[in-house]
Amino acid sequence: MIKYIIFDFDDTLSDFQGIKAQAKEKITPYLEAQGIDTADYWEHYEAIFEPLFARYVNRELTVTEYRLMRFTHHGITTTEAARYNEIYLDTVSCAKLFDDVVPVLTSLQKRGYPLYVLTNGPAVQRQKIEACAVGSLFEKLFISSELGVGKPDRAVYDYVIAELNALPEEILMLGDSCENDCVAAERAGLMAVQINRRNKSIRHFHRQIDSLYAIDQYLS
Repeated sequence: MIKYIIFDFDDTLSDFQGIKAQAKEKITPYLEAQGIDTADYWEHYEAIFEPLFARYVNRELTVTEYRLMRFTHHGITTTEAARYNEIYLDTVSCAKLFDDVVPVLTSLQKRGYPLYVLTNGPAVQRQKIEACAVGSLFEKLFISSELGVGKPDRAVYDYVIAELNALPEEILMLGDSCENDCVAAERAGLMAVQINRRNKSIRHFHRQIDSLYAIDQYLS
C-alpha cells in the first residue's frame, strides 16, 4: 500500500519547458543581432544542457560555470553569456504549474498522503518551489544541489527512503523522466509512475499516466 508520494518538479508539476521557451524567445533577438543561426544555437544548447547539469550535480562545475557554459558557444563571450543567463533566470524563477496540480495535490494532502519533492536543480530551486501555489503542501523538499547527489543515482533514493523511515514499496515516485524518475526509483524498490504530458516523453515507462487526475489507480 502506498503511504508516501514523491514528485519530481520541473515538467511534472511545473511547465518548465514552456517557461524555458519564453526565456529563449527573449534571448533570441540578441543572437540574431550578431548574425548567429539561432536554430543551430538552441539545438546545441539543448544538446549540452543535461551533460553540463550532470557535471554540476557531480560537483565538477560550479553553478556559475554550469550556467555560463550553456551559453558560451557560437562565439558568445562570457560577458554576453552572463547577460543571457540573467534574462534566463529572471524568466524561469517563477513556476508555472500545470492545471491539474493544485486540485490533485490539495486532494491528496486532505486524504492523508504526505507529499514530497525530489528534484535535480541548483539551490534556487527551493525558493521557486516554496513560493509556488502548492509549496506549503510538501512535507520536505529534496534538492540535488543540497544533497550533493542527484537522480538517477541510487544513493539519492536510498537517502530519501531513510529520511522517510519507510519501506521502499510504500513510496510512489512520479515524474516525467523515464530514466531519472522511474527506472532509477524502481531499482531502489519504489513504485514508479511516469507522467507523460501531451505525449512528449521520448522514453516510455511501463507505468504511465498523462494527467495527475489518473494517479488514483496506483494508490489503491
